[in-house]
Order: sequence, then structure tokens, then C-alpha cells
Amino acid sequence: MEAPAGGGYLLGGQPARCSGGHSIGSNGEGFGGHPATSPPSSSWVSLPREHSEEMRTPNAFFGLGTNSGEDIEMGDGDSDSEQVGPVDEHVNPVIQALTRKFRSETWKEFVPILIDNEVGAGKCKHYDTEIRAKRGAGTSSLRKHLTRCKKRISALKIVGNLDSTLMSPNSVRLKNWSFDPEVSRKELMRMIVLHELPFQFVEYDGFRSFAASLNPYFKIISRTTIRNDCIAAFKEQKLAMKDMFKGANCRFSLTADMWTSNQTMGYMCVTCHFIDTDWRVQKRIIKFFGVKTPHTGVRMFNAMLSCIQDWNIADKIFSVTLDNASANDSMAKLLKCNLKAKKTIPAGGKLLHNRCVAHVINLIAKDGLKVIDSIVCNIRESVKYMDNSPSRKEKFEEIIAQEGITCELHPTVDVCTRWNSTYLMLNAAFPFMRAYASLVVQEKNYKYAPSPDQWERATIVSGILKVLYDATMVVSGSLYPTSNLYFHEMWKIKLVLDKERSNNDTEVASMVKKMKDKFDKYWLKSYKYLCIPVIFDPRFKFKFVEFRLGQAFGENAKERIDKVKKRMNMLFKEYSDKLKDINANPLCQAEHVMAISENDPMADWVQHISEQLSEQVDTELDIYLKENPIQEFGNKFDILNWWKTNRSKYPTLACIAQDVLAWPASTVASESAFSTRSRVISDFRCSLTMDSVEALICL
Repeated sequence: MEAPAGGGYLLGGQPARCSGGHSIGSNGEGFGGHPATSPPSSSWVSLPREHSEEMRTPNAFFGLGTNSGEDIEMGDGDSDSEQVGPVDEHVNPVIQALTRKFRSETWKEFVPILIDNEVGAGKCKHYDTEIRAKRGAGTSSLRKHLTRCKKRISALKIVGNLDSTLMSPNSVRLKNWSFDPEVSRKELMRMIVLHELPFQFVEYDGFRSFAASLNPYFKIISRTTIRNDCIAAFKEQKLAMKDMFKGANCRFSLTADMWTSNQTMGYMCVTCHFIDTDWRVQKRIIKFFGVKTPHTGVRMFNAMLSCIQDWNIADKIFSVTLDNASANDSMAKLLKCNLKAKKTIPAGGKLLHNRCVAHVINLIAKDGLKVIDSIVCNIRESVKYMDNSPSRKEKFEEIIAQEGITCELHPTVDVCTRWNSTYLMLNAAFPFMRAYASLVVQEKNYKYAPSPDQWERATIVSGILKVLYDATMVVSGSLYPTSNLYFHEMWKIKLVLDKERSNNDTEVASMVKKMKDKFDKYWLKSYKYLCIPVIFDPRFKFKFVEFRLGQAFGENAKERIDKVKKRMNMLFKEYSDKLKDINANPLCQAEHVMAISENDPMADWVQHISEQLSEQVDTELDIYLKENPIQEFGNKFDILNWWKTNRSKYPTLACIAQDVLAWPASTVASESAFSTRSRVISDFRCSLTMDSVEALICL
């Protein structure tokens, strides 16, 4: 078919024209409004019908069909348009011409056009303009067109400076955005860290293709480079945090949690908790390192001390929350002696070691479940029996319908290392009690139905586990203070155990006794420091502590109340001396201002009268405790905001509250709080060097 003068056809289409309406010839003179030279008369071919749709796809044009499996090879802009390979006489010449590889980068911007079974022109992907580029003539005409193509220039501007009209998830309009490869590189690193992806992810073909489709100007980096980026970012972040810690006026509370790996190697994860100047709860993982076996108290103490010294916070430690492993007890004693000798720890270290409440509750629940294991096993096997066969499920659904049970949430098999899953399994099974009883009659092979007595027993156990479950959820939060909630949740557990201890069911009573023994063991060790945060809760103060300890210890309460009061006064005096905020009259203040000589015969008298006068003046602590507790209960009360608002009224107490409320009741977040196993590092991360692992965990 002859082409009309002054133009050509794209697969039998229309003649080529530029944005100005001029036809473009093979000599490239058709740009900028200049008349185009008409191409010589030639035979322009249309694709055969069987190949027309296939060849319209980019993969088909560039030889990237399912049988190719090879990448496009690009050369410089001055090379020929195509790379000629061996000719197969059995292959359709049209397909062969289109499947040859292009060496020039310029062809990325054009769709090839056939002339006499050879690629002789290209159609601009931006403006649908046809440019002659016969093999052997180079690609200069194509490149010239790209430099003047208005739509391409406009597209490049959009990539460089994107005026976003999209809305963010928070319904805030995005600001004007300029492409910055460094920002993209940082976001790539963030994705690797956040989703625990292997460094090799950046070398996956699928990811590279995806990234190139978003922005071809972003240079994909290697796995070694992304690893180095992570380590460099961690070091930069660590330096910034060290500066922040150095200038902070608050103290820090630490938690230490042991991790394991598939290589049975032990790791210690140290997290720093504090309340910032805006009275917001903050936490940062500051150290993740391997600990050689055996994990003795001395070895763990040396590891913890090394972390504290590395961050230069030995004089700012308030407390350390640990689980109840014996090695942790030894470590805490050694750490207390070390910091006490340096005189850097408040209250003589009496508030240093706090026990993880989630771990304590786990132990209590575990002891209780052992006693009723036969009941739990029957319910567990009943759930498994239904899950093992589709026909059994159908049968069970029929029985459920017959019994008129409308509950849609069916029980699932529990996980032996997570007692909360056992509680949830029991709770979900109760609505189906009648269905299980009917199944025994209709299904001969089913022999696991709990008896009525067992169901009643399971109901009591579930009630106890609910209190433990709710308490764990409360004290394992990470977005709000938990130290002031520890005492109240432990008290709830105490009440339910005291109530069920006298249950007429001997099996339940036996279970509760074991749970109560475990509870009492930790209650007696921890109540003295659990009371301190309650005092700094303006809804309770010291009056509440006196009231509760009186209920708990009866005639022996006074001695225990005095111990708590002594720790409270010791803490207040230390902070008062440090802040030099003495609420006294001018005579008392003069004692601290005047320098009295040791040889002055009146020095002892001045000291004596000053002490008497100071005893008659209410301190900041006295004023706070004399005021009635505020009557504001429930989840809406924001204790941090209360102290932020009243800091000017109680400057010393606010500093104490800032440190006391920062210590966490649990070493782990709620999603990990129910597990009786150590946390496990992923297979990918445990295969890395220690500096890489620490960077990925701490970032």
C-alpha cells in the first residue's frame, strides 16, 4: 500500500504530525514549524490479523514475550536503532523484525513501526508523533524530537514538581512535592526495617520493575548499600538520642527482655521509657545484643551495665522492670549495689527493681490451668473433633440449628504457650454446651463432651481468667502510664481469688489455692513499690494506700503503711534537695543561704531552731496530701495532663510524678504479654552480623 505524500501510517494508521501540525520526515526537519520533507514512496505494511493485538503490547514490540525471558539491552543514543540477530527463515519476518533487541535508550520513548518488514520509524509515546528512524541512520531524529516534545517536557516537570491534589488519610491536603531520590532512599530503608524484609529485597526483579514503573529516575541500590544505610541511620539516630538524653531533666526507666533465635542464641533487648517535657509517654529500644550462655546474673549484669555506660545514663536511672527469672533477681541486686555506691539512684535503690506484672499474671494463670487440665482437654478435643472433618462440621451446624443457638463465633483451638487463647476458647465454647451434649447422642465416635459439672467448673475458671486477662491488657499498654494502674489490677485479682478460695467445689478450691499462693508470693515482694505511683495519682493519694493496706494486712497494716510512707518521704527529700525547692519561711531559707562557720558557738543553736521551724511549715508534699482526692474516675481521666497543668503548683512533686509514672508495669506490649515463651528473632535477622541486627531492631 502506497503511503500518501507527506506522511506515513502506524500499522495502517494516519500520517505522522508534530504538535504544530507539520508532518515529520526521515531527515528530522519537520520540527519547530519547518516544512517536512515528504518521505520516499514505500510500501508500509499492516500486521497480519493473527498478530495485530499481540504486537500492540509493549512486551511484544520489544521482544519481551513469554519465550524471550531477556532484558532489553540499551546502548548510547548514537548507535543504530536495532540489533540484528541471526535470521530464521521459518519465522514470520514481521515478528522477527519486532522482536530484535534495541540498544539505544531513546527507543524507550517510542513504539517501533514497520516499513517493508523492517523497523523504519517510531511513534512517540507522549504525543503519538511518528518519526522516521531507519536502521543504519541512527536515532538523532528521535532524540531531537524528544528534546522538543511538549508533552514529554510537561511530564518531566510533573515528576520533578508534583502539585498533589490527593488527600491524605487524615484528610489533610498534601503540600507541593518535589522528587528527591534521597527521600525515596530513606523511605525504602524504612520499609525494609518496618516490615522485617531481607536486604536482598532491593535486588528482586519484581521490586525493581515496580520501582522503575513509579519513577524511572530513581536509582535502585544494592543490598550492601541498603544495609550500610540502615547502620548509618541507626548511628545517626543514636547520636541524636544521646544528646537528647544528656539534656533531659527527667530520669529513665528501663525494661530488659530476653529473646531467642532458631540458633538457640540468646539476645537481650533493652528499652528506655520516659515522659518528655510535653508530658507524653515515650519509649525507645536503645540496645539489642547477644548474651553468651549460660545466662547468669553476673553475665546479664555486665551486659546491662555496659548498655547504661554506653548511653551515659548511670546518673539518670529510676527503675528497671524485669521478669521473674532468678538470673534477673541476681542482676538487679548487682545493679542496685553498683548504682547505690555511686549515689546516683533515688530512694537508696528501694524502687529500682520492679517485677513485670504480665509475667506474674502468666505464672498465676498457668498454675491454675494445670489443676483443671482435664476440663480444658475435653473442650480442646471437642473443638479439634469438629475441625478435623467437613462432614462433622456440617453435622454440628445442623445440631446448632436444631438447638436454636444463634452465636456465630465458634471456638478455636488454643495455643499451649498463650493462656489467653485458652480463656478465649473456653469463653467461646459456653454458648454451644447444648450442642455438644446432643452431639454425644448422635455421633458415636464423639467422646469428649464435658459433663455438666465440668461445664460449671469451667464457667468459674473462665470468670477468674477474665480478671487476669483484663488486668494484663490494662497494664501492658504502651501509650499511657501503667505504673499507677498496677496496684489496682493486682487488687482485683486478689479479690476474685479470695472469693473463690472458699468455693464448695474442691477442684476449683484446689486451683484457686495454688493461684493465691503464687499471688501472695509476689504481692508481699511488690506492694511497697506498687503504692508509690498510687500516691501520685490525685484521685487516690496516700489515704487510699492506708485504706487498702489496712484491708490487706489487718492488724499488721501499720508497720507496712509506715514503710511505704518512709519511702515516699525519702523520695520527696531527695528531689527537693536536688531542685533546691524548699517550701519554708524566710528563717528556714536563711539557713541554706547563710554560710555558718563551724567555730561559731551559736551554730548549733541556729541549726536547732531552724529544724524546729521547718517542722512547723507544711511542705509541698504535705499540702498535696492534705487536699482531698479529686473525684474523677474512668478512662477519661488524663493523669499526665493533670500533672502538666499543676506543675507550677507542685514543682517538686511533678518531677517525681514524671519519673514514677514513666516506669512500665510490663516488659512487653499487650500483643506479647500472654505468651509464656521468649520472643524469637526472625530467621533472616539471626543470620546477620550483630551490628546489622541491632540497627534493624533499634531503628
